Amino acid sequence: MRPDIGLAFRQGTLYPEAPFHPPAVFPEFMGSYLSKGPLDSTNYVYSMVREALFRHLGSYDAKTRMVDLSALRGIGDIRKVVVKPNWVIQEQMPTRCVTTHASVLRPIIDYLFLAFGPSIEIIVADIPLQSADIDQIWNETGVIQLREHYNVQGLMVRFMDFRRERALIDRSGFISRREPLQGDSLGYVEVCLDGNSLLEEISDNNPVFSVNDYEPGTTSCYHQPGHHRYLIPRTVLAADLFVNVPKLKTHCKAGITAAMKNLIGINGEKGWIPHFRTGAPLDGGDEYPDGNRHALALKTRIRNFLQGRNRWAFHIASDMWMRYKRGWERVSGSFMTSGGAWPGNDTLWRSILDLVRIIEYADKDGGLRETSQRYHLCVIDAVVCGEGEGPLRPSPKAVGMILCSSSPINADIAACQIAGFDWKKIPQLFHTGKLIELSRQYLGDPMSLMVSWNGMDLWTPVRELPVCPLKPPRGWAGRIEVDQFGPRSEVRNQPVAEVHLP
Repeated sequence: MRPDIGLAFRQGTLYPEAPFHPPAVFPEFMGSYLSKGPLDSTNYVYSMVREALFRHLGSYDAKTRMVDLSALRGIGDIRKVVVKPNWVIQEQMPTRCVTTHASVLRPIIDYLFLAFGPSIEIIVADIPLQSADIDQIWNETGVIQLREHYNVQGLMVRFMDFRRERALIDRSGFISRREPLQGDSLGYVEVCLDGNSLLEEISDNNPVFSVNDYEPGTTSCYHQPGHHRYLIPRTVLAADLFVNVPKLKTHCKAGITAAMKNLIGINGEKGWIPHFRTGAPLDGGDEYPDGNRHALALKTRIRNFLQGRNRWAFHIASDMWMRYKRGWERVSGSFMTSGGAWPGNDTLWRSILDLVRIIEYADKDGGLRETSQRYHLCVIDAVVCGEGEGPLRPSPKAVGMILCSSSPINADIAACQIAGFDWKKIPQLFHTGKLIELSRQYLGDPMSLMVSWNGMDLWTPVRELPVCPLKPPRGWAGRIEVDQFGPRSEVRNQPVAEVHLP
C-alpha cells in the first residue's frame, strides 16, 4: 500500500541556481557520481522533489528522512524515459510562474539514474506554442546549464523540442513566417480514437473545431464525425516511463492547468487539438458567449483573413479591436473574452481526456490496448504558481510545494485543493467518469484520496491539505472557487518578491 499523493511543503522556498546541485550527500548517493559533490546547501527544491516522490512511493521515513530506491525500481523494467515539462512559452518578465523550472527536473533525472543505472535513455521534451523561443526558455529555466552538467558527467540526457515547425510572431500576434524544425527524430504516429473520442458527442452537427492562429478548418480535418485523430511523437509512445512535470497555474480555457492539461504538449502540432468550436452557443459553437457574438465573429473573420498576409492591416485591425473592447468593457463593466477562454468551453476538456486515454493505453504504434502501456509519474512544480491570467500571462504566487502521484487525475484533484478550486467545477476533472477504463483511479469520493506530507506519520485525506488560494482568470472568477475552505486554514504565503533570485 502507498498513498495516492506525496507532497512536500516548505514556505518561502527559492528556486536555486543552475545546475541545481543537491544540498547534501544523501545515503542513497553512495557509489554514484553524486557522492563526490559539489553541493548547494540552499537547494531546498531538490529535497522537496525527493521527499514528494518517495512519500508517494511509500518509501520515505519521515523521522530519519531516509528513502528506499527499491520502491522506484519496483515500478518496472525501465529502459526509456520521457520527461515532459511545461515549456509553453518564454516569459516576458522573469516571474518564474509560466514554465517548469529546471531545478525540479534535476532531482528527477538524478534519481532515475540512481534507480535504473547510467545506461537508461532519458529524453526531456515538450511541444511549446508555435511562437515559443525554446532557446530562451531553456536559458530562463536553467536547462542549458543542466544539459552541460550531464554532458560533463558523461550521462546521456537529451533535451528536445518536438515541434515540427516554429512560427515567428511579432508583439501584436502577426505571424511573419513559419520555419520547419527537426521535431522527433523517430517521427510521429497518428493515434485514431474515432468513435471512442469524447469529441464524438459534439460532432453530430459538423462543428468547426479550431485553435487560435491556425487556418480555420485545419483542426476539423482531423476531427469529424466518427473520425478523431491525434499526432503523437513516436518517442513518447516508445517510453516505458512517462514523467509528467507541469507547472501549477490557472488557465483561461480550462480553469486550471496541471498534470492533465500538460498532456496537450504531447501533440506534434497544436492544429490537431480542438480547443473550441467556432462561434457562440447560439451559432453552434463555444468560442465565446452569446453576448456580443456578432462583433466577436467579425473580429475573428478579419483576424483569420489578415493573419500571415498583411502585417500593417493586421496591426491596424488589432489596434481598432482593442480600442473597441476596452471601451465596451468600461461601459458595460463586463469582461469580453474569445478563443474559448471561458467556462462555457465544452470542447477542450474532451481533448484533454482523450490524451489521458492515449498516454495510458496507446502502444508504440498508436494502437489502443486494454492494459496500461507505460508507467505514468506526475511531479507538479508548485514552488511558484501562476494565478490570474494564466497560462501565458499569470502573476506569480509563492506556494512552496511539490506534488507527486502516479495518476494525473489524482494529482489534479490535489492541485485543485491547494489552489482553492472545487474540482467538480473544473470540466476535465468533473467529466473523468467518462473514462470508464480509468474509473479504478477515482472510485468513491475523490476528496478522500490519501496524501503523505510534511512530517505526518499517518496519511491524511486530500481535503485536509492546506489551501494557498490562487486568483482565477477573469472569465472564471466566481465560477470555480470552493464555497469555503476545509478544516485547515488558509496558508499565509511569503511575499512573491522573495521567490525571485538576484
